[in-house]
Amino acid sequence: MIYLDHFKLMIIFLSIGEIVGVVSFNQPRFNSCTAWNGDAITFAANGTLGNRPSAIFIDSNDAIYGADADNSQIIIWYTNNTNKTITMNNSLTTPNSVFVTNQQQIYISTDNTTGDIRQVLNTGATSVAMRVGQICSDIFISLNNTLYCSMRDFHRVVSKSLNTTSDIFGTVAGTFCSGSASDQLYLPTGIYVTDNFSLYVADSGNNRIQYFALPDWNGTTITFTGISALNSPTGIMLDGDGNLYVADSGNSRIIRSGPSAAQCLVGCSGSSGSSVSQLSAPQYMAFDSNGNIYVTDQNNGRIQKFVTFDSCVTTMMSTTTTMTANAGCFPPTVTLIPSSSSISSPIQFRRAHDFTIASLIQLNCNNSIVITTQWTVKSCNSSCTNRVLLDSSVITTASELYIPERTLPCGLYELSFKVTMSHVPNSNLTNTVYVQISSSEKKVNLISYGTSMITRGYLQDLQLNPGNYSVDPDEDNFDPSMWKYYYYCRIYGVSKFPRFQSSLITINDMRNDSSNPSCLTNRTGWRFDNAMNSSFTILSGSLQSNRTYQFMVQMENLQNSTQLIIGYLL
Repeated sequence: MIYLDHFKLMIIFLSIGEIVGVVSFNQPRFNSCTAWNGDAITFAANGTLGNRPSAIFIDSNDAIYGADADNSQIIIWYTNNTNKTITMNNSLTTPNSVFVTNQQQIYISTDNTTGDIRQVLNTGATSVAMRVGQICSDIFISLNNTLYCSMRDFHRVVSKSLNTTSDIFGTVAGTFCSGSASDQLYLPTGIYVTDNFSLYVADSGNNRIQYFALPDWNGTTITFTGISALNSPTGIMLDGDGNLYVADSGNSRIIRSGPSAAQCLVGCSGSSGSSVSQLSAPQYMAFDSNGNIYVTDQNNGRIQKFVTFDSCVTTMMSTTTTMTANAGCFPPTVTLIPSSSSISSPIQFRRAHDFTIASLIQLNCNNSIVITTQWTVKSCNSSCTNRVLLDSSVITTASELYIPERTLPCGLYELSFKVTMSHVPNSNLTNTVYVQISSSEKKVNLISYGTSMITRGYLQDLQLNPGNYSVDPDEDNFDPSMWKYYYYCRIYGVSKFPRFQSSLITINDMRNDSSNPSCLTNRTGWRFDNAMNSSFTILSGSLQSNRTYQFMVQMENLQNSTQLIIGYLL
């Protein structure tokens, strides 16, 4: 049986046990060993989809649709590593939820006073599919081509057939009055419609999930046993077996229902935060075809990817070999190199560097025996419990573990090496080292090729573009949206960088330092080239000829203001 699932944004819907036709999103099936790595990979950092990602949808071809309400655009990531940005022509069109059909038709709900639900074309043009007069916090299109809207502030869900040109829509759940009775809703967000057109609603204000067997107006509350109570649930999806995955926004966690009890999957520490193992007000979720979970981590302004792995495999890598020992059959002696580490004093490696952990194994047995060696990698927070799924680039032998550069995210890890002697009771031995993966130093380049000195005619524009030319050794590309930019200039060999009351004065600051004059003869002869200020141009004629200038850019990390990086150009 296939079960309808659709994760949405800003709402939570759910469906159990209906046979459906072809849906436009992924519903993978899992076995009892399936789990998700609690340490996420950041798929889209802060600024990629604005400061508060408003929606995400992954279609059955694994194309990822992100709604950027801050910039009124849809960003699509395709599986061939290309992407496309659709900027909507209507300035009032600020998407806050998205649904994509099998025909690749994109529908969005918009954050404007008319309550439009619009269809978006590749050109950026939009047409009104439904107008309800109030913002829809989520939308869903059922298999009979009916469009549903969750009207959060009006405490109801409405629908309209897309097969007609009529503008008439009707209420299917809730009333205009908020409440907790079976026929009432309070701040409904996520919705989900099954193949038999029953409705699930994330009744966020009542901290519950409601099921409506339409056209019955009385809902049934879904129970989640084995976990603490829901707190403002906002997003939900179903896998192919009908298990429910809920973005429990107020508890900053993702939970899943099960045959006997619900369980917490990620964000289970009990507190919100910005580390790789934490979320802060997660809103929406989606599966890719491999079962990985993508979550819009709204308060952190990012999309996090949680990778699935087989929890029944107790180790990530194993090797079996035959060795001859030289003494009686006693537990082996294992030494790891390097070995001097503890959870409070781990071995330090940069993420941009590969490293190897080797072992020396001394067997104590007078016969030839078979031994099995197994490596396990776990990430550590307060404890080391989350096993890490390693890809094929990680190489193990009977005695060594090789971790290539940029394989592990920054963080603390426990690397365990287990030796088992077959048919020898109580002969197992495990040795452990702790490794801290730290971020590498970023290289700030103001112009191409990392050049630190150039000659330029004073009648030419001078562009400083650290957002484009800087290098992050830990990633494939430098992410300019993660930084705040400050540009400074001084006349080299003549003056220092201008200051005002001990603070440096940026080039675009009109204040003066009488001892250290501005570089610009034309104080307005500059411009920022983009909204992030990651590129800055000094216009022609603003600098004097036959002079040497030193430019400096100071970049402040938006998620950690104490992290500063600096670059210079003469």
